[in-house]
Amino acid sequence: MNEQILSDYCDCINKLWESPEPDDYEVFVNTTYKVWDNLIKASKIKDDFTFYWSLSAVISVTAESGKTNCHYMIGLDLFKRELYFDVSIRNWENIRNLKDEFMTEFFAICTQNDFKFSPDSGPIYDKEITPEFNANYKSNIINLMHNYVTGMLLPEKERGNISFGHFVAVWDASKDMETILSELQIAFKWFYKFNYHLWKAESVRVQNRNNRKRAKM
Repeated sequence: MNEQILSDYCDCINKLWESPEPDDYEVFVNTTYKVWDNLIKASKIKDDFTFYWSLSAVISVTAESGKTNCHYMIGLDLFKRELYFDVSIRNWENIRNLKDEFMTEFFAICTQNDFKFSPDSGPIYDKEITPEFNANYKSNIINLMHNYVTGMLLPEKERGNISFGHFVAVWDASKDMETILSELQIAFKWFYKFNYHLWKAESVRVQNRNNRKRAKM
């Protein structure tokens, strides 16, 4: 990451955490755009992104993938004094198509960098039948697969209404900016890969379905 961007990002975040002025929010957004530009170039991802930002208790700058329609959000929580990176999972039903080699490497990266999976609307289960499911698991793999398996037990039409979950990376004020942006680069690369594989599997599934329909004509 460019040293000037490192310095500028550190300065504008510290100002927002300590004694923010109105102009500091705009500086954060504009500097985050530069961070995004560096992240995308360094990752060598062939995709077109559109960007938008929002301001509340959290200032966020989000990149939307033109290819997969996934949203990748960099946010600054002014109350918790945390910078975080949040990515929703799309096409979650295709998790079954992910290869062991990729899953092993992906979750190893998550463990090394303390990236977490967080469910949104699941897991879905009957608490009277399986009360054991009502637990906070420490394993990313268990949490993800718990959500996936219980979600897949629903009728197909209901699955489309599920907001499955997201991956998140969080950094507090104790970490230096160089480390944060280095880990952010890793998070973006691997979270993008995860969603890309799911999107690709969905594209193949739709194409195969259309081919079968044409063959019957």
